[in-house]
Amino acid sequence: MRRRFTGTLTHVRTSEKVAALTFDDGPHPVFTLQLLQILEGHSAYATFFMVGSRAAQWPDLLNRVAERRHSVGNHSWDHPWFTEINPRERRRQLRTCQRALSPHAGRLFRPPGGRQDDASRRAALMMGFEVVGWSVDVRDWEARAADVMADELVEKIRPGAIVLLHDNVIDATSPGPADRTALLEAVAATLRRLPGYRFVTVPTLMRLGRPQRGEWTHA
Repeated sequence: MRRRFTGTLTHVRTSEKVAALTFDDGPHPVFTLQLLQILEGHSAYATFFMVGSRAAQWPDLLNRVAERRHSVGNHSWDHPWFTEINPRERRRQLRTCQRALSPHAGRLFRPPGGRQDDASRRAALMMGFEVVGWSVDVRDWEARAADVMADELVEKIRPGAIVLLHDNVIDATSPGPADRTALLEAVAATLRRLPGYRFVTVPTLMRLGRPQRGEWTHA
């Protein structure tokens, strides 16, 4: 029972053909805008786990994402690995990011790089965040072809899935942006090829089934 309420959300148990696309590391002044157009063209909604320093740099993008009824989640202020910073810095990262995303951010948090241990997960939970992982990952931050990623997405997406994607790419060693053109093409192709699915935000997905939480300790 404890794991059910304190673990990391990975997917939702449901028989409906619904899934949640999530996008990390943004916003990006070019690729996020293009992504919004793709989603709107397919009546799809998504959850954007934004880096606070980037949202502060492009507040109009943050507003546009929210205005189009997508969800906004906390992805830290400047994307450090939460397993490698002290408790005080974890709290600062979460609070500063949340302020940058205000008034649009809900209480969703995804640890940068998915890296988490028991201590960092507890810190987020104690601050009132739902920690969100994923059940589908096609390694879109790598240099992969659009058709390969689309094929994997179509194969792996199942009812209640939470899908990890990136509208920008940041990592601890190379903070520069990566070209997201292939990812955008893969998303567009996936939406075309899964017309029977409804793509919704993480909060909506949680209301449509039984949220599944478990251990998520990526060190």
